Amino acid sequence: MGVTMGFLKKFTNRLTAPDVNVQLRFSSYSVVLGDNLQGSLNVNSKEDFPATEVRCEIACTEQAKVIREVYDATLKRSIPQVVDESVVIYVQNLYFLGRHSLQTAKPESSQSA
Repeated sequence: MGVTMGFLKKFTNRLTAPDVNVQLRFSSYSVVLGDNLQGSLNVNSKEDFPATEVRCEIACTEQAKVIREVYDATLKRSIPQVVDESVVIYVQNLYFLGRHSLQTAKPESSQSA
């Protein structure tokens, strides 16, 4: 491991992502488009760091297997082939703006009487 010079340390710290675990949990595995979606966003960090925003993107994607005519050069004709297709139906971006100080979780101390 090399030694970081003092004037480069701040620059290095800004470019290094913090050691964070982010979990997004929903109350239901599937929802109908237009229904309310409820859940929680948990951020667990092994180090303290400042943040100006937390962003979360939720996309509704439909996937299906369809039969398409695909040209086969060896047969010199199109043949039916099963292919996977997907389309994004809806995208929602959620932002939590403002200054946040994300800190490591401190274990709760227990007191005996």
